[in-house]
Amino acid sequence: MKWDNMAAIPITSYEEWLGSVSTDMRKDLKRGEKRGLVVRELEFSDEMIRGVVDINNDTPVRRASALCNFGKDFDTVKRGIRLYLDRSAFIGAYHNTELVES
Repeated sequence: MKWDNMAAIPITSYEEWLGSVSTDMRKDLKRGEKRGLVVRELEFSDEMIRGVVDINNDTPVRRASALCNFGKDFDTVKRGIRLYLDRSAFIGAYHNTELVES
């Protein structure tokens, strides 16, 4: 067995996730929408993977912690995400056409 890090919450749809977040989160989402932020469910695609790779490789340290995914290339990230497609939903935040970090 090999341990792996992941961020996961049990949801069945974007609407369910949106209904489960805090009031403050919903307020932040509304505020972001007014400034051009779009939060939506994503399809697994090369575009999504490129956005994830760009965010991962933006900086080796974020919030005072080393990023374990820093430096991983497109194919490595795609293989890792593909492992869980049957039980995954992807939610992304976009500003203009760029996937942004939360």
